[in-house]
Amino acid sequence: MVFTCYLCEKETVYLTRFCSPCNELKRILAIYGAEECRDILKRVCIRGQDQRDYKISAELKKEITGDYPKKRLTPVKKRDTDESYIKTRSKSEKNNKSKSSD
Repeated sequence: MVFTCYLCEKETVYLTRFCSPCNELKRILAIYGAEECRDILKRVCIRGQDQRDYKISAELKKEITGDYPKKRLTPVKKRDTDESYIKTRSKSEKNNKSKSSD
């Protein structure tokens, strides 16, 4: 039978009720328990009121002062360059010049 994934409701599944990513989440919920997973998601993914207030004030401060963090540029590493093509070219040019002058 054809089902839509019960969790994400986006994927079409044929033999199971959950798509692969949602099935993995279901197994994690079974191992750690729904309560602990919910607590972790709330702590990590959802911002509290004080966190939102701090973020808003920090962004407003950046806009007012124009104090945006500057990207640090990493220096370009010196490479061991192979300059043999330059020497080869210069030799061949010399040979061509000597032939043309003959």
